Amino acid sequence: MTIPKDFLLWLVEQSATVDERRQAPFEIRHTLEPDASPWLADARDHLAQWKGRVSHSSEAFFARRLAWDDLNEDTAMLLLGPARWTGETLPSWAELLGACLEQAKSFWGKPLPHPRFLVDERP
Repeated sequence: MTIPKDFLLWLVEQSATVDERRQAPFEIRHTLEPDASPWLADARDHLAQWKGRVSHSSEAFFARRLAWDDLNEDTAMLLLGPARWTGETLPSWAELLGACLEQAKSFWGKPLPHPRFLVDERP
């Protein structure tokens, strides 16, 4: 059994940064209309947390911070919502993670060998 590509795709989409979501092959296909956006409340919470962390909730400072990335609060809200990966292949880090997880499956349910570097003896 291999690590499902759907799982790796989900990881890519969920872990994407705001900057990554702005670039192809990510696609943003939603609006800020409340009725069409069940994710909007979460995005508002994330935006408020971001604002509090980088600007101590100062509207002017946060607007300036967003402007550094050519964003405003509406575009930032869209980028904090769901993003869809439309690339033909997964990013190389996701392929590597899949290979590592596949290899790690051989240890699942078994005790790991004791690493020698944790032994208090001199090598």
